[in-house]
Amino acid sequence: MGSMSPMSALTALLKIGRLQLVWMAAIAALIVLGFFRVMTDAEFTLASAAIVPVYLLAWAGGFRHGLIGAALATLMWFISSWVDDPAHATRAVALLNDTTRFLTYLLVAYLTARVRAMHLQEIESARRDGLTGVLNRHAFHEIGHGEV
Repeated sequence: MGSMSPMSALTALLKIGRLQLVWMAAIAALIVLGFFRVMTDAEFTLASAAIVPVYLLAWAGGFRHGLIGAALATLMWFISSWVDDPAHATRAVALLNDTTRFLTYLLVAYLTARVRAMHLQEIESARRDGLTGVLNRHAFHEIGHGEV
């Protein structure tokens, strides 16, 4: 067997059975980011770092999981803003910032889910003959190794 590409390795790592592990890691990362923001008095928000959990959720579970992750990331920033300065959190600028973050996270979730779908489609098309649609030699060897 040859070496796996990084995308194939990530796909193998994030199988459906491990979706719960990805969710726990994503929630833990968002809590740590929110805690870090509050403890530094909003000096370091690291709003871009919340893209990583959203990306992993969208890759592991699809767009729906990425959408929920985007909403949770935005909620975390809203809550940490409110804890840091309750008067500032209700201002229009803070709401606009949260909306912008949500749209950014949503875009990441959508694009990640689309790339994953295209990646899986390419994997499947690489296993089939383009003319007949029959499984090719590579797929035959994969199935054989699985049976052995």
